Amino acid sequence: MKYLSLILVCLCFTLPLSSQEQIVIEGETVDVITEANGKLDFLYKLEDRTYRYFIRKEDNTIIELKGDEYKEQLARLVSDTNLSPEKVKFTKTGLKKFVDAYNKKRDVNYQITDTSRVEFWLMPFAGITNNPFITNETNSLFGQLGA
Repeated sequence: MKYLSLILVCLCFTLPLSSQEQIVIEGETVDVITEANGKLDFLYKLEDRTYRYFIRKEDNTIIELKGDEYKEQLARLVSDTNLSPEKVKFTKTGLKKFVDAYNKKRDVNYQITDTSRVEFWLMPFAGITNNPFITNETNSLFGQLGA
């Protein structure tokens, strides 16, 4: 019972501490996750397997990036630099890298946190099998290689 009450107390203190924050855009309250903090903040929300992307400027103005006009919106936001949004893809990784590049250009002390890194591991394997998924009436052993 003592441990159960300790667990409940810990849960009560940790549940309110979420990494999400609430923003209000066009009268709608949205829970977003902050992906980059700097001169421009990159925020996103995943709802029903689709992403919504937001940029927050230094004056706390929040702009929702729309799929058909996001390059024009980004060009207006970074007009004080020579960054071009022409090759930026409308993905979380593409937009985060662009916002990070802008923040790094505007503030030399900006630290890029790469949370979207994908790693591939290629490991060879070899073995012997009697291959039970095909007809193998003599129960013969066969070598198998793969990666």
